[in-house]
Amino acid sequence: MASVQLRPVQCSYGRYRSRLAVRCDRLLSPAMGRRKRRNRQYKNIQRLYDQSRTQDQQEQQLDQEEAKLLSKQLWFTCLARDATEGNVMAELNHLYGGVLQVRMHKNNSSSKTAAPGHALLLTSLLTGYSAQQQKTPLPRAVVEFTEPQHAKRVLGAQQNVGIFSMQNGQRSTRLQLVLAAGNVGHLKQPCTCRLNRRTCTCPGYVKVAPNRPTPNQSYHRGGAGQHTLKAVHLQVGSLEDGGLTLRPELDLEASCDVTIDLQQRSLVIDAPLSGTTRYLLVNRFRHLRQHLSVDHQSRSLTFTVRQPPKILRDLSTCSTCGRSLGIISDKGPIYELCGDPTASKDFGMTAQQCAGCVIRSAVQVMSNMSLKGTTSAGSKPAGIVGDSAAGADGLLGRCMTYRLTLHKAAIDELLDDSSNLLKKLKSFRLLRAAVQQQKRQQRQRGLLSYLTGSSDGVKKLGNELDAVLHQVDFDVGYHVLVLLSAGIATPWQVISKTFVQQLQQAAREDPELACKALAELSASSNPVRDLIHAFQDQLTGLRKEVAIADKPPPVSRADLYKVLRVHVTPTRVKFLLPEVQTGNRVVRHFSAATAGTRTYSTGLHCLNRLQFSTSHFLRVSFGDEGGDRMFGNREESLAPFFDRMKHVLQTGITVNGRKYDFLAFSSSQLKAWSTWMVADPQQGSVGAAGAAVIADALRHWLGNAMETEHVAAKCAARLGQAFSATIDAAEVQNHELSWTDDVERSISAYRGDKYCFSDGVGRISPQLLDEVLEALPFVPADAPQTSAIQVRFKGCKGVLSRYSVLSNRQLQLRPSMEKFGSDHSRLEVCSVAAWLPAYLNRQVIMMMQYNGVETEVFVNKLDSTLDQLARMCCSTEAALELVPALGGIETGAQDAMLRLLDVSVRCGLPLDPLADSCLKAVARWQVTDLRQKARLLVPNAVTLVGVMDECGVLEEDEVFVQAQQPSRGLRTPNPRIMIAGPASPMTVVLAKHPVAHRGDVRRVNAVDPRWRHKEYGRRMVADYVNVVVFSQKGRRPLPNQLSGSDLDGDQYMVLWDQELLQPKNSEPMDYTAEPPQRVDKVTVQHLQDHFVNFVKNDNLGQISTWLLAHADLNGADCSACEELARLHSMAVDFPKTGRPAEISAERRQELVPAKYPHWMEKHDRDMYDSNTVLGQMYDRVMQHPLTLHLLGAE
Repeated sequence: MASVQLRPVQCSYGRYRSRLAVRCDRLLSPAMGRRKRRNRQYKNIQRLYDQSRTQDQQEQQLDQEEAKLLSKQLWFTCLARDATEGNVMAELNHLYGGVLQVRMHKNNSSSKTAAPGHALLLTSLLTGYSAQQQKTPLPRAVVEFTEPQHAKRVLGAQQNVGIFSMQNGQRSTRLQLVLAAGNVGHLKQPCTCRLNRRTCTCPGYVKVAPNRPTPNQSYHRGGAGQHTLKAVHLQVGSLEDGGLTLRPELDLEASCDVTIDLQQRSLVIDAPLSGTTRYLLVNRFRHLRQHLSVDHQSRSLTFTVRQPPKILRDLSTCSTCGRSLGIISDKGPIYELCGDPTASKDFGMTAQQCAGCVIRSAVQVMSNMSLKGTTSAGSKPAGIVGDSAAGADGLLGRCMTYRLTLHKAAIDELLDDSSNLLKKLKSFRLLRAAVQQQKRQQRQRGLLSYLTGSSDGVKKLGNELDAVLHQVDFDVGYHVLVLLSAGIATPWQVISKTFVQQLQQAAREDPELACKALAELSASSNPVRDLIHAFQDQLTGLRKEVAIADKPPPVSRADLYKVLRVHVTPTRVKFLLPEVQTGNRVVRHFSAATAGTRTYSTGLHCLNRLQFSTSHFLRVSFGDEGGDRMFGNREESLAPFFDRMKHVLQTGITVNGRKYDFLAFSSSQLKAWSTWMVADPQQGSVGAAGAAVIADALRHWLGNAMETEHVAAKCAARLGQAFSATIDAAEVQNHELSWTDDVERSISAYRGDKYCFSDGVGRISPQLLDEVLEALPFVPADAPQTSAIQVRFKGCKGVLSRYSVLSNRQLQLRPSMEKFGSDHSRLEVCSVAAWLPAYLNRQVIMMMQYNGVETEVFVNKLDSTLDQLARMCCSTEAALELVPALGGIETGAQDAMLRLLDVSVRCGLPLDPLADSCLKAVARWQVTDLRQKARLLVPNAVTLVGVMDECGVLEEDEVFVQAQQPSRGLRTPNPRIMIAGPASPMTVVLAKHPVAHRGDVRRVNAVDPRWRHKEYGRRMVADYVNVVVFSQKGRRPLPNQLSGSDLDGDQYMVLWDQELLQPKNSEPMDYTAEPPQRVDKVTVQHLQDHFVNFVKNDNLGQISTWLLAHADLNGADCSACEELARLHSMAVDFPKTGRPAEISAERRQELVPAKYPHWMEKHDRDMYDSNTVLGQMYDRVMQHPLTLHLLGAE
């Protein structure tokens, strides 16, 4: 008998219970029964309740039958390609017995790679088998046993399980799900149509669990798994009356298509929303609320989404006359990502027109030029963003419910019991028959006439909502907008008379309590059917919590502020809950209690005695509906979104009638596509200056950057210094401030440029430093000595290092720290120098290998790290040793975890379940970083802030390092460690992220300064802890050789592991920046243009990926890597120079890799099996048992 080698995969099945029945339980609970019995809709609710109960019982019975069948079935992958059903049955009967039947499935032969992972070795059939030889897909089988005990016995024997699924025709490592097609008998004879991407005509099929597409995945027309239904009517609106009635705001009677795409997990509506231009409204399955509701009587398909759809405009036809423009690609029409076409003004998003329509439009514009300036006084300026219901500029941004009236043939196809589409929708848990309710016809007709009978229906809604919000406190109204943006309530619920009265009363009694109640509702996951009672329940619960509290609520920190946030997407302005953030100079100064008594110099009179609150400052971000950055591709252009972004920056945002205008942004906020806006506190009063004037005055209050700086990018960075998150620590008087010269040397005799060895670093006396540290809430009392702080002072930025020569309260700055002039005299602290763990990453590993470190060293370190993580998950002693060395864990959570582990070790207690789950979460995060970034923790290394040797003891290419790890609340503090030999220098390796050139990782000497100078050496040992001290001697500063960095707060990795010391140094790269773009005078428009320009042209991540791919294939010294390293430096300096790393079309073809290594996991590109150090490390991570245990389902 031929033996067959198998690996089993357990079938999973989730039970389902009707959410509607649960809601009815709540409505009919004893606490609310009396009120509901008086309600006129009680009979309808009772009938709905009974119907849902009956349906639940039927589903439960079906679930039990399916679960019983599924408990007897297993899904196998055979490692022998010539295995037959008889082989599999004979082998399993020989080993376990009880096999009833076997059904073989041959996989798609077009798959490019074989399935990864380990297999359960049941026999010795695979003698001589290796992973490298597995190039073709393997057969799979569904095995049904006579009893569930036989299946459990087979599963209990498994060791490592290889898990399969199909995604876009390629294999991946995701969990499979085997379900029935509606009739449990169908599952006994599954087919292979679904697996091979063919149209299934068999009585049953095997369903693969839906794979979520990536957020930036494009939608492509055509292909397998797409089912198109014809529709004649589209309505978009909101639900009311407990979700039973749709109140439409868009009523479109036109030919529409609705495509149910099971492959891309999307529900797509194709409709002519604007003239003859057709739009695609792409809704992901994961964004649907509950199910698709189908009503056969009215031929309607209804569904509700959690967020607005992705809107794509067809560019292949003229938007005016409908003629074809000839723009057709090999994948079909080209689409453009656009905003809401139902908006009153499509901000710069012009549709495609043919030549004739363009000429006619131009003539029409010229004929209407004389009509400029005819806007009536007091009318709202056109294009103001956010001043509408729920912050949406159009209907699609705020209406989340869609109803399509289908053709009779389409509805029959959808509801046909023998239809393959119906089976798939049910297996995906997407479809449920609609429960009909008796609607009052009169009210429904009046409702429709109110909206569709008059063109002002939507306008009435916006006016009524604005009137409601203007009648309450601004913060309360803002939280109502958050509630609407989250889709928890609809505008129709908010404008109801009862809720308006309830909201006004709560706002008058306690506005803060009303905001908390609305915030609690906004944080819920499901829409509120009865907003009035839900809001009242929240108020009652919060009042009870305050009444029974044993102690007063904790006093909030003075350095924390609640900041209003809005997120601008292509379709709407999404209002978010206020976020508690560390303050900055502007918010702290103007929201203080004494701000209303201050007066300012000439030119800033509009700020005199102006009292701001934190709600007058707004944090605005840009991106998709999920809050992430957006990336364009070949099929979708982001140009309209960039136009919308520029429009928002220029015109501002209106929130609840309050106008916010652009203010400024910091460097970190620019990289996150975020900015600050400000409103006029006196808006609406006589003599109010306006938000634009206030914003301009605040920029000039910060200093003279707008007058003295002629580079827009640098001016934006200078203004952004005041918007960094800081803590006001101390007042510095003029007599306590002094200046000292920078340490500079000429680059060459023929150039006037100089290298600055003290770029960004100053001095601070121990007394003033101790006073500053006492004012910082994040520095614990048992922390090691702090030797440096990163600060903002006046127009200066950089690091202040402890200098014991200074006495009393003294501060010494250097000219390199001063960026612009300012009169602000408060010393603000961004961060303090502290011990941080050191990690290698892909870039550092690649360059260190080029510089001579052996591959086996990295692989051995990786194995040791994975073993440590495995021991951490099962041993409290190992966890107590490893957790303090891990970075990235929140300080409070890490301290609590360490205290819990310390008690367990001292008392000999077993691992606590809570600690066990936390440790596994930490291990999962570490393993994921090892897989995706090769982020390898190095024990004999540390990450520290850099300062300069103020005593001049160190020679060229020498550093002084003294580190002390914090105790984190443990009993015994950690000792100081000096990185130096007993009588000679110790070799260390330095690097500063990001690394892009092989010369960015350098081998230097770490010395004990007491060898060179006794007095100065003692002073350095006493002053410098947890900092890396660089020499002020030499031809070129060592920090400049490390990725072109300086000493204004940059952090450096110091590594003294003997196995990782590279034997050589490569020539460092020249990091002289390109000359920036200059203007005669920087204006606010230049700042806005720089913001949009950076968002458009920021390609740092793309360049880093290309560089790694070329270095893996051709080596780190190839010409492509040299060019990409230069472009990488330009991209890093882009926020300050304004010059993007532009790549010409010809050069781009040479720099884009033709194929990528397999460890990059770019399944949509050509890949090859890489045997470099990163490829071997990736394979080790994927094959380790800890990875299979923690990430097996992924």
